[in-house]
Amino acid sequence: MPGAGSTPDLRALPRVVAHNVVMRRVFLTLLAILVCVSAQASFVFSDIPWNTQAQSVMKKLKDAGFKQIRKDKQGDITFRGTLLGHDAAGMAMFAEGRLAKVLVMLSTPDEMAREGYTQVRDVLITKYGQPAHTTVTFLEPFHQGDGYEAEAIRSGKGIFVTQWNEDGEQLILNITSSLAVAVTYESPDWAAELERRKSKGAAAF
Repeated sequence: MPGAGSTPDLRALPRVVAHNVVMRRVFLTLLAILVCVSAQASFVFSDIPWNTQAQSVMKKLKDAGFKQIRKDKQGDITFRGTLLGHDAAGMAMFAEGRLAKVLVMLSTPDEMAREGYTQVRDVLITKYGQPAHTTVTFLEPFHQGDGYEAEAIRSGKGIFVTQWNEDGEQLILNITSSLAVAVTYESPDWAAELERRKSKGAAAF
């Protein structure tokens, strides 16, 4: 071993430098992955960012191939198109003129509702990762595999819901009582906007 007054072994310096370079590359790779995940965390429909103004939303929907794009009296936008081979109808809703919620309904044959739900769910998991909550349940007198699943869903006793949450945003996938597959995107601003709309409606009385 070198004594107290000895100088460092310079022959080890290249190994130290090489090690530091490798560790720096590993760090930068992990950082890039984290940035990528963070960038994908926002739940958005058709890559339209939250807070986009109505005119830009209409243009982006048109560019994405959607049709019958119309604005209603409240300033919300309806549209139609095809998603995953299914007819789809949607509505983009706004808070103070900026995008705050998107609801999309996919029409599926009654016997295909659960298959359509699974198909959309797989796409969303690939894009956003594992969901925060998943519920698949049947209430009496129905149960899975009894051949009456569609009737159970229509009556509200067959429940299929998958939900993602991130920084105040929500993404909800479910099968409706009409056996359509619904996908709901909500920004952090939507809750306040919903309360404003409820208050405005109540004021009519």
